[in-house]
Amino acid sequence: MGVAALAGCSSSESPAAGASSPTASADAGPRGAPDAQDPSSAPDASAEASTAPDAAAAVCSSAPLLPVCSDGQILAILAAELAAHVDLANAVRAGLSTSAALDLAEKLLTDDSVLAVQVDGEERETGIAAAPGGVDREIGAEAQGAIQTLAAESSPRLDSSYVDLEVLAHLRALALIDRLLGPSVHDPRIGDLLARVRALVVQHAQAASQAESELEGPCASVAE
Repeated sequence: MGVAALAGCSSSESPAAGASSPTASADAGPRGAPDAQDPSSAPDASAEASTAPDAAAAVCSSAPLLPVCSDGQILAILAAELAAHVDLANAVRAGLSTSAALDLAEKLLTDDSVLAVQVDGEERETGIAAAPGGVDREIGAEAQGAIQTLAAESSPRLDSSYVDLEVLAHLRALALIDRLLGPSVHDPRIGDLLARVRALVVQHAQAASQAESELEGPCASVAE
């Protein structure tokens, strides 16, 4: 679901921002005037300028955009994300009338229920306890809000609204995994679990997009 409360992850497992490295402090010499540099050994300014954007891009593409989560928080977020899709599918499937929306709801209900069991199993096997926080609470709250909103609708509007919601939810889940959870992983077993979740999220995003196209046409909400 949503990622509005991403700042709920703490950065307790990462060095504090601005903290100095003990090694760097030990290696630092007296603060005197710098030695004169031999012009022939001076770095090529144009070369530095050309490589700087590439280096910056590499750092930005791999670093989390927001505070780093612990593995326990990752488990809690994954559990909340999967539960949100299961709860939503259970809430709406009786009112759906189109095969596109029904098939999507059944697929998400089955796949995410199975994966939720795997998340629980990984928690037991690794001994890493789920650590609830702001992100998973927000995911749960958004899911309940969506359920209440969709309860007021009926088919065929309900079908379109449900599918549209799942398209957006899965695209946001991918961003959450790629920009926060993935770079935050510490235990490789949690990394393997996250890779399995991501693969399923991609599959579900494609299925939701296909269902949306069947119901409304490609990007139907965008005026031609």
